This record gives sequence, structure tokens and C-alpha cells, in this order.
Amino acid sequence: MVPQAEEMALSANCPPAVFIEFRMDAHKVLSFSPDRGALLTREAVLRKVGFEVFSTSTENQARFEIETAKCGVLLICFRVSPLVAKELGSAETALMGRSFLS
Repeated sequence: MVPQAEEMALSANCPPAVFIEFRMDAHKVLSFSPDRGALLTREAVLRKVGFEVFSTSTENQARFEIETAKCGVLLICFRVSPLVAKELGSAETALMGRSFLS
């Protein structure tokens, strides 16, 4: 299901991002970006193709959502520093045990 969302995002000229899938509930997405416009665009595109989306622009909120394991997919904007993106991805992978990047 994530590839469909990526295809829609590309066709809607959404800014690039990294998708990391963790659980079977991959219809629930945590979208993290410091750019409010990118968050709104991605959220609209993902909702249009049937995803439930929680968007946040803060690292602390993203960490909290990861720790409470409410989402099956973590979407990280390219504007997030590589170190923070890696840490968030590692935290989620440690909790859920499965990930992929595309």
C-alpha cells in the first residue's frame, strides 16, 4: 500500500520523503517534517488514497508517537537532519522489528 501512496505523492508534486513501514497496520501513518506546507500536502495526498495520518513538525512529538506505537508507517521528510531521521527510524525499528526505505 505504501508504494501507491508514493506514486500519488510524486504525481501531486509532494516534496520527497522516506517511508518506513513497521507493522500490519500500515494504513496509519506518522508524518514528520519541520515544513508545515510539506506536512499539509503529504497529509492530503495520503488521506486521499485511504491512509489515516498523524502529522507533526516536532522531533519530540514524533518520538512520543513512535513510543506509543500508534502508527504502522513513519514518513520522514528530507528536510529532517540525517542524524535525527536515523535515530527515529532506529527507535521505531527497535520497537517493531521491521522496516524498509524507498
